[in-house]
Amino acid sequence: MTTGRIDRSVSVVTASALSLVVVAPLIIPLLAAYLLRWNQFTFSLNGRTMLIGLFILVAGVLVHEGLHALGWMIFGRVPASDIHIGMQWKWLTPYAHLRRPLAAGPYRAGALLPCLVLGVLPGVIAVLNGSPAWLAFALVFILGAGGDLLILWMIRDLPAGTLVEDHPTRAGCYVLTDTLPGGERA
Repeated sequence: MTTGRIDRSVSVVTASALSLVVVAPLIIPLLAAYLLRWNQFTFSLNGRTMLIGLFILVAGVLVHEGLHALGWMIFGRVPASDIHIGMQWKWLTPYAHLRRPLAAGPYRAGALLPCLVLGVLPGVIAVLNGSPAWLAFALVFILGAGGDLLILWMIRDLPAGTLVEDHPTRAGCYVLTDTLPGGERA
């Protein structure tokens, strides 16, 4: 039984605003590497490419949330029944929510997985092959992982074994204080 918890969360609106700052250290070097390697970034949009882009965006959002779940299932050994994927309609924000506490280490791994798979990896592919489509994909999904990266920043100081509990409505989590080493306060 936990003796207390400390809120490490922000509102969805605040998370959206701060996420732009948090993704800059990934986006700026990616764009710089692409432009240094290929010396241009051209992308043409027409009705067909916009429709394909919309389909990829919707599918990518679903995959993004599924990657959170997969990461928690693999790294935290969380059963699928303890994960809920849904949508906060008020903010048009999809989410994957853990229904039980998890150690900060596997929580971080599950939070980071979509950024790596849908953002960083396609970004590396774009730099290597010069594809503006891959670059656009990477940039969109790095931006989409901004809230996740913000959460990782908010819990960066926690030891890997500290239990965290997903916040039910905000971006972030609660730190379960009785799992902190030496009874420290987070």
